[in-house]
Amino acid sequence: MNISEFQKIMKERFGEEDRRRGPYFLTVVLTSEVGELADAIKKNNRDGIREELADVMFCVVSLANVFDIDLEKEVVEKYVNQSKEKIREKWPEPVEKWKNNIVLKKFFLNRI
Repeated sequence: MNISEFQKIMKERFGEEDRRRGPYFLTVVLTSEVGELADAIKKNNRDGIREELADVMFCVVSLANVFDIDLEKEVVEKYVNQSKEKIREKWPEPVEKWKNNIVLKKFFLNRI
């Protein structure tokens, strides 16, 4: 199954309900799911990571459906059809700096 097929099924099953709840609600749920994903990553809980990634994907697809955005098309245009160098320009910070960032470490340590 590709992203478009998944998005179509989710629209058929939940599209009306998602539109009724609205994008703000869906964004709050997405934010919550991203927090749960961060907790699972912090705990190195592989089953939790799998579950939360699925929840995040569901929320992203729901938002795309509310705004009538073809998510697969957008992902392909932005990340498949561009060079690695162009994509890397969006996140110029070297990974090692992020790994060693004291502020980030304190943030995650304080969430335990």
